[in-house]
Amino acid sequence: MHAGQSSRRQFLKSGLAVLGLGLSPGCATIGPWASTGTRTPRIGYLALAALPEFLQAAFNAGLEERGYTIGKTVAVESRAANDPPTLRQLAAELVALKCDVLVAAGAPVIAPLMDATTTIPIVSPTLGDPVGMGVVASLGHPGGNITGLSLMTTELSAKRLELLKEAVPNVARVGMLLNPTNPNAELERRQTEIVGQALGLKVVPLEVRQPEDFDAAFGVAHREQVEALLTMVDVLMYDQRDRIVQFAAAHRLATVHYARPAVAQGGLMAYDMVHAENYRRAATYVDRILKGARPSDLPIERPTKFELVINMKTAESLGLSIPQTVLAQTTELIQ
Repeated sequence: MHAGQSSRRQFLKSGLAVLGLGLSPGCATIGPWASTGTRTPRIGYLALAALPEFLQAAFNAGLEERGYTIGKTVAVESRAANDPPTLRQLAAELVALKCDVLVAAGAPVIAPLMDATTTIPIVSPTLGDPVGMGVVASLGHPGGNITGLSLMTTELSAKRLELLKEAVPNVARVGMLLNPTNPNAELERRQTEIVGQALGLKVVPLEVRQPEDFDAAFGVAHREQVEALLTMVDVLMYDQRDRIVQFAAAHRLATVHYARPAVAQGGLMAYDMVHAENYRRAATYVDRILKGARPSDLPIERPTKFELVINMKTAESLGLSIPQTVLAQTTELIQ
């Protein structure tokens, strides 16, 4: 258990994280509670416990940017868990509290909330491919009780593979670490394999559902003689990033991750949208819904900020000379 997860769990034990967030005096209140003025609007925030805490901090900052302040006229009920049964239990708990808006932080959180309610608005900063998954009718007109921001999951997985091929031209066999229980996994797998075929790459799926599965997955990678590792977007990959980096270093494998911390720990590169920006923008959706907007009418946004991080020390240890075409796209070089 890493420090962020430990502190979050301790936070939950001390009171299941009931935070106060409020409207500043100049912020209009037009929601369904405004006519009586006797009820404090309530936001339910359900997250994966293993997510880094800076993401909720970004959401809180987004609320502040919209004129909200801590401890006033809006309450936030914050809950977190990793296992599906507990997530379903917590989703039902937030619905029973009659929250006015629910925030789904983490792809596995979306289904429990959608199963728990078809009427309370749900905002998610982590919608992978919501149309492909059948979550919404379209990006422009979601049509139900859920809206938010797309992660562009399948497109970014393809981009990571393209960057890998460009940075390591001689690579031929790539191990794809994925968690098949993730709602986005099958779409990511299919798109990545299609792009891999177009690039002349053999993509080898390496399935991991829990930390105990990594040794077996690494055994498959060794037997299949993969020359690089690509990690799919999943909290398990984030939580086990040090283990992945260590295996790659021991076997001189190039790695492409979706999260910067893995590169800071020795991975070769990471490419992704800026997750904190999605969480900050999610607060805008919550604000609009609290002021009367319907989620079915709020188009799902695609991210606009991306980052490419490369560890030059790792590149040197692998004998790689990163092409200028790749370097020109980088937002950060770790020396």
